[in-house]
Amino acid sequence: MSYIKRGVSLGIITVVLGFGFLSAGREAVADDGSEDSFHFTVTADMRYNHGPFRKVCRAINQKSGGPGAFHISAGDIEPVSVARRIIDEEFGADMVWYPVLGNHELDDASGSDVEWIKKEFHSLPYIVNSGPVNSEETTYSFDYKNAHFVVLNEYYDGASDRGGDGDIVPELLSWLRDDLDKNTKPAIFVLGHEPAFPLPDEYWKSIRHYGDSLDKYPENRDAFWSLLEEKKVAAYICGHTHRYSHYQHEGGEVWQVVAVTFPPPDNTYRYDAWLNITVSGSTIKFEVYRDVDKDGDYMVYDSWTVSLSDRLACRVL
Repeated sequence: MSYIKRGVSLGIITVVLGFGFLSAGREAVADDGSEDSFHFTVTADMRYNHGPFRKVCRAINQKSGGPGAFHISAGDIEPVSVARRIIDEEFGADMVWYPVLGNHELDDASGSDVEWIKKEFHSLPYIVNSGPVNSEETTYSFDYKNAHFVVLNEYYDGASDRGGDGDIVPELLSWLRDDLDKNTKPAIFVLGHEPAFPLPDEYWKSIRHYGDSLDKYPENRDAFWSLLEEKKVAAYICGHTHRYSHYQHEGGEVWQVVAVTFPPPDNTYRYDAWLNITVSGSTIKFEVYRDVDKDGDYMVYDSWTVSLSDRLACRVL
């Protein structure tokens, strides 16, 4: 096939080769044999595209060795109960799934999607911290092996978990700072729905939601990004634009990665993508799978590796 495959090596790199994946829905172990090694996968924005989402789940099983230790979906996943059913059928009913709140979950007048996510919070494993007042079930953090994960509800307005506009308000930023201050894990991932820096798709070049993402409130966005850099977060993973990009702002170290999965209804499915991320004792490897030829064969389109050595040094263990 004629797809374009790209590999990027940035920063202090240790190349990780030859991952041996176990069966679908189980974690993978890197060649270094580290007890900390695992992989997880990320989708976003599948919304009501149930057939295509099922297709991507099956491709994850075939290409990524399964979803890994858990699967994360970075918002706009309504109807949430249907997405969960597809995950059960393709990954197994015991698959751990972390759903992130997106703007379209708020569109449901009955509130059932938000309520589903809030109820699901109480059965999620590995939780170490729940969110600020009135966002305790939609903002939280969890630890897995040598990694720390933060799920943000960017529609929290400081008083309600359904504030309605994507932003990192001071109350949410204060909670995030406190959470990251307490963290001792070297690999840190922050997940939300809207990008801090909306960018064009790296292959197709089109752009969406510029000026209508976290960049709508630049002062809050900049304070958020400064905190991620200060705390040596490896990546901020999001969705919303339906356009794949990975980006380090102004020469910083934090990656913003937009997990695509599906385009809005008025476009073709050429924008499909998902993320496979492997964490070992010393590195994080990012892999982006795409089907830019639209022939149904998802391949590694982009990959890069980040060292954990400097992040290990800055943690108080």
